[in-house]
Amino acid sequence: MLIIPAIDILGGKVVRLRQGDYSAKTVYSADPIKLARQFEAQGADRLHIVDLDGARTGRPLNQALILRIREAVSIPIEVGGGIRDVKTAQTYLKAGIDRIILGTAAIPLIKKLGAARVIAGLDLHGTKVATQGWTKTTRNYLDYARELKRLGVTEVICTDIARDGMLGKPNLKPILKLKKLGFQVIASGGVSDTESLRQLQAAGIRGAIIGKALYEKKLSLALALAAVRPPSGLAKRIIPCLDIKNGRVVKGVGFKNLRDAGDPVALGRYYSEQGADELVFLDITATVEKRRTLVELVRRIAREINIPFCVGGGIQSIADIKALLEAGADKISLGTAAVKNPGLVTRAARRFGSQCIVISIDAKRAKNQWLLTIRGGRELTELDAIEFAGDMERRGAGELLVNSLDRDGTKKGYDLELLRAISSRVRIPVIASSGAGKMKDFLEALTLGRADAALAASLFHYGKVKIPTLKRYLARNQIGIRPCVSSSRRRGSGDDLDFQKLGGLIPVIIQNAQTQQTLMLGFMNREAYEKTRQTGFVWFYSRTRQRLWKKGEESGNALKVLKILPDCDRDTLLIKAIPTGPTCHTGEPSCFGDEGDALTELFEVIRERKKTLPKNSYTASLFRAGLPHISAKVLEESVEVIHAAKKETKQRVIEEAADLLYHLLVLLAEKNLTLKNVRMELQKRSVKM
Repeated sequence: MLIIPAIDILGGKVVRLRQGDYSAKTVYSADPIKLARQFEAQGADRLHIVDLDGARTGRPLNQALILRIREAVSIPIEVGGGIRDVKTAQTYLKAGIDRIILGTAAIPLIKKLGAARVIAGLDLHGTKVATQGWTKTTRNYLDYARELKRLGVTEVICTDIARDGMLGKPNLKPILKLKKLGFQVIASGGVSDTESLRQLQAAGIRGAIIGKALYEKKLSLALALAAVRPPSGLAKRIIPCLDIKNGRVVKGVGFKNLRDAGDPVALGRYYSEQGADELVFLDITATVEKRRTLVELVRRIAREINIPFCVGGGIQSIADIKALLEAGADKISLGTAAVKNPGLVTRAARRFGSQCIVISIDAKRAKNQWLLTIRGGRELTELDAIEFAGDMERRGAGELLVNSLDRDGTKKGYDLELLRAISSRVRIPVIASSGAGKMKDFLEALTLGRADAALAASLFHYGKVKIPTLKRYLARNQIGIRPCVSSSRRRGSGDDLDFQKLGGLIPVIIQNAQTQQTLMLGFMNREAYEKTRQTGFVWFYSRTRQRLWKKGEESGNALKVLKILPDCDRDTLLIKAIPTGPTCHTGEPSCFGDEGDALTELFEVIRERKKTLPKNSYTASLFRAGLPHISAKVLEESVEVIHAAKKETKQRVIEEAADLLYHLLVLLAEKNLTLKNVRMELQKRSVKM
């Protein structure tokens, strides 16, 4: 449903009348253009502008001002008041006004102009239509509506004058009757709370015009938009950020004047228990001081939490990314390295998957654009942040972390304009960062800013906002959010695991952390579990030998633990591990044998990505870019295979050949071809060889 702020102009100023009484007006702004820009910045779907002087006199006295508003904003505008001849109507339409609202002169003008860009205004005194600035009444509104319908009018604005400006409830009876006649109905008059908006939406109403409720701050535009937004199916996320310096969590303003905010391990555990959806750990001085992120600290934090975890700061290479993911991070964040070496993003997305690659965009306002900064905000570049975001999506990034240096640490709210600009530019998820000072800021970031997640630091670190309280607030305002499950459970503590269901044992599924392949099933007792935690390698309890045994103690093919995840009933474990060799005694990588033709399975995944185009998929980004881009990637990979064959190791040849095969499969899918087509051609050729 459309949310449409009203701008009623009288004597060049923004006013609201009460029940159409010109003597009972309240002036809210002397600058209609500035107000229109504010509504656009806040996410309004369109603007409803009425020339009240024109409505009363029959002449468009504020037309020049309204056309300046048209030049100042880009969202759709509908205009009414004083449009009673063809010349006035055409002046508005030729100047880019999207729809004109016709009241008194509707029928004769529609006969001359057609109904395509006309909205009929039905202003009601009871069951009668009011005209000439609501000063006179004429015929029954339903009879009038039927005549409009015969002329081809499809959209009407229904205003109950008795409800207008009274901050009450809309009159649903005439609205629903007009809808029953087949009109798209926009409700006006008495729309002043979220309950009314939801009621209108449930009735299938096209939109709602909101005036006095906005100006009197009874209802914010953010709440109105949130009340009617369609459920996306994807929960919004709340993400605490741990900025790290010298092994401690710090916080400052604009990345400067840093002060201590606590121990990262303890805070990570606390946020995990409080119901945070994810955690971000940024070593904010690593790039400047030429240090790599402290992998051991990442490993320690990962042992304590049971939520996804992102790591950034000082990451320069594929080897750095691999080390962090193996230490337990679910995602990595690239900032300066992505700017200096954008090819790293492409290679990382191919190697580890787009879902692992987050790009940190540190932006600073510079006149009419945002410029990128690097090295922890200390160096301003000439790169446009919005264009950079689009480039990162094309290169395979799965998510963008958007930091505003102008808002960082200020608690003045997120930079909604920046968030909206980037969210409109890309299809991958956007995380809002920098500036949160109160719970309403999160709501606005997730609605007006169109962000998929909201991140904050000091607000959480110093207890100004509690995550469970914030999530309840967002849920009350119709934001799809994962509920908090308050718990003292933490990864690494086996006290609450249920070892009793199987006589002191618990089943353990082992998964390859790099390929996600299921490797084996084993059993642990409490002692084996503790041994696994302490050593970082998988230990089992052998039911045949009646003793503990370390996986690989004879073959040398051990399993290095990355993560230990209990299921919801706490009676089964999933361990993500790095195998040092074949897991099965037969020499196969998995005890479950060959999981199928890898090339065929990969091709099926690629075809599914083409069908669904998920937001954070590198493959989907290729399909969105189209055949020319895919073809260029195949050529690029062919060159890299040749280069690797001439000058690099066999392993590099394997890796580059895999990249080439992958992009060839994407090309086949783009052309609606299959592997079967290729195999049949190869079979034909094999006969001739």
